[in-house]
Amino acid sequence: LYGCTYWSFRYVTLARQLKNPNLRPKKAETIQIVRWGLLASILGMGSSVIGAESIGGTLLGKSLAMVLPGAIFSPDALSKIIQPLDILIVLANTHIITAHFIGIVCSLWLLDRIQKQG
Repeated sequence: LYGCTYWSFRYVTLARQLKNPNLRPKKAETIQIVRWGLLASILGMGSSVIGAESIGGTLLGKSLAMVLPGAIFSPDALSKIIQPLDILIVLANTHIITAHFIGIVCSLWLLDRIQKQG
């Protein structure tokens, strides 16, 4: 997510270059920069979805372990109970997926705008 955030701020410098006719990059270079940002967001979103699946599996395992008789009285009972931190981890992962989705939408919008200019 940090890399994609950096890349999004790079779009700001690219926009400033596009305003100045002397510094304006070629259309192919601009499209390549936006495509790299799009690829970074897609890879980030894919890894976040894989992480969400593993977190969901862990929470499912914990919730099923809580149903077993005698699980509350076992020595490692605290590790089998769903903690508030577990829910915060799910929420953080959901925010990461949302941020990557917004990055993908913005990159696709930029590509569309560039294509319409030419």
